[in-house]
Amino acid sequence: MADADFAKLYEDAYADLYADLVDSGTAASLLDQAATQAQAAGGDDASQAREQLSEQIASIPETADDAASTEGTEGTEGTSG
Repeated sequence: MADADFAKLYEDAYADLYADLVDSGTAASLLDQAATQAQAAGGDDASQAREQLSEQIASIPETADDAASTEGTEGTEGTSG
């Protein structure tokens, strides 16, 4: 019972955060603001970082179930060792 209650709380919190940060565009907007400031300050890699982080934001799973199914596979592309 406690596990089911926790799962429900987690799924609800995930949905709220997704809606507030990703779906609303807040995360992308904050990223754009930070990248613009970095470029203005002479950050040569700001544009590339903005592109990479925008792709990561776009790939955030919409539901907690989707996130759980991709757990452990994130960030492994292009790594060795």
